[in-house]
Amino acid sequence: MDIDLLAMEKRARTTRDLADVEAYCNALMRLGAVYLQERLGSGRDAWQNLMYRHALKNIGGGSAGLDLRLPHRWSVVGSGNINFGACRLQLVQECRDDPDTHRDDNGLHPFFDRDARPLTFKETIRARMDQWRESKGTDWSLWNTWLDSCTAIVWEAGGRRFKIVEMHGDLLTAPPSNEAYLSASFVSTPGRPLTVDESYNRDLTFDEVLVHKGWLAALGGDNKDNRDLLKEYATIVFAMLNRPVMRFWSVRSDLPDHLRALCAGSLYDCDCGGWNLFNDARLARMRPP
Repeated sequence: MDIDLLAMEKRARTTRDLADVEAYCNALMRLGAVYLQERLGSGRDAWQNLMYRHALKNIGGGSAGLDLRLPHRWSVVGSGNINFGACRLQLVQECRDDPDTHRDDNGLHPFFDRDARPLTFKETIRARMDQWRESKGTDWSLWNTWLDSCTAIVWEAGGRRFKIVEMHGDLLTAPPSNEAYLSASFVSTPGRPLTVDESYNRDLTFDEVLVHKGWLAALGGDNKDNRDLLKEYATIVFAMLNRPVMRFWSVRSDLPDHLRALCAGSLYDCDCGGWNLFNDARLARMRPP
């Protein structure tokens, strides 16, 4: 980092003036997307990490995931009978227009290319856990509604087998639509297929949740980090509801190959499944504190 850039950073940090911050961001943008992508999360503090994200998003061609170390709060995007594509576009627009951000959007919420994107299913669960910890169990806004994601559940015709795609391109760009699902080729979709068995479509005990193949696949696979996250999540759910819950839903047997957005159910039962895309979409949004 050259002397001029360091001086611009120091001035922006000191004044926090919009013009100084924009000048520093413009200087970062001139370093290019590859430079910024490699430095995501490696800044000396939250402010610098946010500037890296801000600059990368303005350039385009990069992406940034959920970083809970950055100062933030949570809200829910979507109301009424909005479809998934329209809700996604609402998220994009809110992140551009939020009066709490500078220069339209600061890249705090996860993004792909130049647009905010829906959280993945795992990020959604992490967001709920973060809200619960930070509010000490007093804020349940992310729990009191179902939350869609950009994680796809891709079903084979007949509804017996499925695959999970953590961040599906068709959901990142989905337009407003009245269709219940998107077309997809099960065979061409990467990933290990899972088969629906007797543990699906019914409420689960705590111990059953912890080893459920569908739940672990939804979080990214059967590894220690995901098992620990699932256990932490299930511990809160079962403590609140004190009954079998967290069922994993399949789909009807008369449907062709298709995909849906994987959805985390509300605290009523905290189930998991791919609901219809044409109505009642909701997305979690990370926003400035």
